[in-house]
Amino acid sequence: MSRGMGRDTTTTDTAAIVDATARQILARSEAQAWAACACIWARLWVLAGPGWVRWPDAQQGVFAALTVALAQCVGVPSASSRELVLVRLEGIAVEDDGSPEWGFMLDLVEDLSAVLHGEPVQRCVATTLRTFLEGMFNLLANELAASAGGAISHAEADERLARSDAWKQTVAFVQSL
Repeated sequence: MSRGMGRDTTTTDTAAIVDATARQILARSEAQAWAACACIWARLWVLAGPGWVRWPDAQQGVFAALTVALAQCVGVPSASSRELVLVRLEGIAVEDDGSPEWGFMLDLVEDLSAVLHGEPVQRCVATTLRTFLEGMFNLLANELAASAGGAISHAEADERLARSDAWKQTVAFVQSL
């Protein structure tokens, strides 16, 4: 398994992928950096979709936060109070049902919280990349474990995911931003 970076899609070293990809994204304009975050937020929103039916209150809170975060990224005033939206977002309490959409929702909540707390674009890019890659790694590792009929070690997940088309596509997606 490769631990170097560049355009390598075979490494499972999420920290290295985040560092290299964040450097590439942040070398461009601030607007491009926010656009990269927004691409991942939109993907997480859609991936969490099946959960929104089960958690309508959470859906409304996350949607409000997404709207305010997007407005904040481009410097447009929002009709909603950032502070009130943040309190609502951080007050979301959905019990872990083990579903992938639950994980996607939590990743999106973490990403949007960073924006609404006023974190700089550099930190928001790193947070968004990290939560997305770690979430996808966990999802794919759980799928591998289920197909193996039981738990697998982190080392085995690293090894198998490094060869997995699904992981390569995940890494290629973030590298394309």
